Amino acid sequence: MSAKQAMLFGQWTEHMCFFPNGLEFPDEQLQQLAALGIDVVPGQVQGVDVDDDRLAGVRLGDGVRHPLDALAVPAFTRARLEGLDDLGLELQTTPIGVAVLADESGHTSVPGVWAAGNVVNAGMQVSESAANGARVAMTINTELVFEKAKSAMAHSATTAQAARGGAQR
Repeated sequence: MSAKQAMLFGQWTEHMCFFPNGLEFPDEQLQQLAALGIDVVPGQVQGVDVDDDRLAGVRLGDGVRHPLDALAVPAFTRARLEGLDDLGLELQTTPIGVAVLADESGHTSVPGVWAAGNVVNAGMQVSESAANGARVAMTINTELVFEKAKSAMAHSATTAQAARGGAQR
């Protein structure tokens, strides 16, 4: 994902470097970076240099300092699932993190447990997460109302059958 992010960030500046930091990337991505004018700097990043409380650059393992004004570092996210471990929810790992596996309605692998927002898609931003949570809440409410109606009908049928049975005696 970081090579793709570099391509996106490249639209903000004409002077950009990509530090693979010792990781392997597909040749096609490296060629795309080069075609966009993004310098690919090999080597291992050893540190970040700060001058007067401002980012100044990065230092590589060979001691070479590359001056910078900004630095983007990809983040790996993981849904906060503390306290849910015993439920046995099915999880999925994607290029941007670990999340709860759920369908579009929020149903998880555990009946009666729903999930929404960036817990199911680490790439969702706050507004998307809120909207997804609202949609899943509507699903939960609808399913609960329909289940209540189903239970009420079953109870009515049982009560009516018992009343008929008592009348026949």
